[in-house]
Amino acid sequence: MCSNTECSVENRTRNSATIILNNINKIHTKGFSYLQNLLQRYLLSKTMPCLQKNCYGIISRSINLGNHIFIEADTLSLNSTTYSCLLSDIPVKMDLNQKKYALVAVIHYVSFHYMTYVRRAYGKWERHNDLEQKIKKIKSIEKTKVNPHLLLYIETND
Repeated sequence: MCSNTECSVENRTRNSATIILNNINKIHTKGFSYLQNLLQRYLLSKTMPCLQKNCYGIISRSINLGNHIFIEADTLSLNSTTYSCLLSDIPVKMDLNQKKYALVAVIHYVSFHYMTYVRRAYGKWERHNDLEQKIKKIKSIEKTKVNPHLLLYIETND
């Protein structure tokens, strides 16, 4: 709602499952351990001037997270090189806005091709690749290098 009582603009709460981090380059320097911090900043309520004609009020904006979060982690750096990390570098659990989320998938992009790494409920990882006939079980996430394009988290009760 606009702070000007004569303005017709209402509060803006965005229910969004997709998060596009515009400062993803901080991941390049600080690593994915900084992801929760970036998300908490993204979710802070923000205020902005009202854009209605002849209104000088202030509008507040907030974001509500649902059961699923899609984080665009397409981390092409300024020099167009793709950011790579180990699968184990990506946080498996996050606490955001009094909700707990668990990582369930990482969509990996390399050479004009996508693959998906899926984390099963029992904690084991698999690689799904349409160019291979079988699903590959991942033995060591500490040795598995990925180019994360999209991260999928779901809300949990844990």
